[in-house]
Amino acid sequence: MNKKVDGYRFWKNVDIAIQSRTILDIDNESKLNYKTIKTQRSNNTLPNGEDLYSIAKAVGVSMEFLLTGEKK
Repeated sequence: MNKKVDGYRFWKNVDIAIQSRTILDIDNESKLNYKTIKTQRSNNTLPNGEDLYSIAKAVGVSMEFLLTGEKK
């Protein structure tokens, strides 16, 4: 099944993955710029590949989960 990936779905999946943590916690763990993350989240923008990898690693899920919501 080919699901359309969009920024809104991506950030909802980040919310699911981070549970009780905050975006600031993810910023600290991923070493990404907080303002960039906050802007992308506010605008429902997908991060670039490197940032996506860093966010997935920081929240402890696969990039696939963040993009599709599906677990392997």
